Amino acid sequence: MKFIYYAFAITLCFTACSKSPITPSPTEKEEPGKEENNDDDDESPKESYTTKTWRNPVNQHYTASDIKQDLYLGSLWHLQDTTDKVIIEKQEFPFSLFECVLFFDNVNIPQTTTIPSFQAMRDYVVTTKPAIGSQASAGSGSSFDDYALIKGLLPDNVDRQKFLELATVNDSTVIRKPYSSSFNGEIATHMSIDFADMSYKMSDDDRKAMTDMNKSLYMVSSVAYGKKYVIMVESDSVRGSINSAFRKLIGRESLDKTDEETISASKMLLYYRGGKKESLVAKAEGKEDILTLIDKFHQEWDDKDTQYDYPLYYYLMKDAYGQILQYDNSYEYLVKNK
Repeated sequence: MKFIYYAFAITLCFTACSKSPITPSPTEKEEPGKEENNDDDDESPKESYTTKTWRNPVNQHYTASDIKQDLYLGSLWHLQDTTDKVIIEKQEFPFSLFECVLFFDNVNIPQTTTIPSFQAMRDYVVTTKPAIGSQASAGSGSSFDDYALIKGLLPDNVDRQKFLELATVNDSTVIRKPYSSSFNGEIATHMSIDFADMSYKMSDDDRKAMTDMNKSLYMVSSVAYGKKYVIMVESDSVRGSINSAFRKLIGRESLDKTDEETISASKMLLYYRGGKKESLVAKAEGKEDILTLIDKFHQEWDDKDTQYDYPLYYYLMKDAYGQILQYDNSYEYLVKNK
């Protein structure tokens, strides 16, 4: 889906402190091997690992279970830091807000004119009910050695922290079983605010009042309503069997005997975020627990009552020329030496 960005003359004097993207440059360092008790998966693995560092540019800022209703389309924020995540502080406009145009990227959905607020944003999306999607796609599974790779998919927030806590054994997030595969998917629809309309209605005194705040001001320019999941699996079964079994689980297909044996020999970590305030972050091991968690995942995916309660992610714009806040997400993960 695409976003519509405006190029028009505006003197919203927002100050900014965004970072320019850095070309990904993985670095490596050797990790010493550790002793292993082969009778206990909780013991530290004896294999040696290489630590890799990766950076990827980020402009989609994902929400988490601690989201509040002060984050909405058109809300004003002071940017405090983007060292490893976006840290923002809510600000009040120094003048009375006026009605603005909100619209979806789907031209078939009628736009609305309203004073920006969380409730106005929610009323608009509930009234129009934009299509988000009804089926999770498994995609192609990819192998991994360290659950820390989720850092490339999620910012440093409470959901990611919980996921990594569940993955941690003896202060390490590396897998303990010999094979692995990860799956992720996302679908979303986007709502934006018409900055041209907003700029036209702002007076010179309004703009001066914002400048006099002397802060790095950004506005929530777009939000996305949707669904995102990450499933990471380690198993005693080979990766091809993992992919076959878990693609069927995610796609709600029937399992054969080999699939069931694979699931019985596997451990799964799941992250799912839809429209509810609370994300689903959980761990399961063995056939019964995994099937139960997958069923809960499908129930959350199908929940239409809460799919428009909170946005999945948002964009921050520092001015009306389409300059979206972007920062570099840098993280480390381990790769097993072959």
